[in-house]
Amino acid sequence: MDFYWSIVYGFIQGVTEFLPISSSGHLALIPYFFKLEDPGVLFDLLMHLGTAFAVILYFRKEVYSLILELKKLIIDRDVENTSFIQNFIISTFGSFLLILLIKDFAFDYGRSAKIIGFNFILFGILMFIADKKKNLGVDLTKKRNLKMSLLIGLSQSLAVFPGVSRSGATLSSSRFLGMGRVEASRFSFLLSLPVILGSIVFKVPEIL
Repeated sequence: MDFYWSIVYGFIQGVTEFLPISSSGHLALIPYFFKLEDPGVLFDLLMHLGTAFAVILYFRKEVYSLILELKKLIIDRDVENTSFIQNFIISTFGSFLLILLIKDFAFDYGRSAKIIGFNFILFGILMFIADKKKNLGVDLTKKRNLKMSLLIGLSQSLAVFPGVSRSGATLSSSRFLGMGRVEASRFSFLLSLPVILGSIVFKVPEIL
């Protein structure tokens, strides 16, 4: 790929990743509009790796809390005071499970411009409706709710389809379930880390 187009891709990834508008969908449309060769899923994943580092840096305190709770849960068998990591593990498990089931279909057929456009519209409407929901004070970093965590994790897996924003899907499902904007945003961005890093590991043979 041309060096200058790589910069364009990186800029668009950086701008769209932290907005609920599907960075992968915007990246997949660049070849369509500018008649370029699609760099493929691997290129997208490597750019997502950069944003994963940004999330780790910004939410370093929350990441540190997760690590401490994981230690408590495994070593001390402390179930009562590790709600955050338990919710996090259940969400991540749900995400990986559904991703494994639908990823081949999404990679083969999901990069069509028409499907991406449809996803933009559909999930934009859902996000608009979800944001009107009442804040019920739910905070998954403080109180255990495994059922809610699983539903949010399953919604995240839909982002394997370009045009479905990962943060948009998790924010929408969180808001539908009664979480506030701040709490939903914090949990959503932290939840991206295992999926991004796991996707890179899955692609290691292709990278090599």
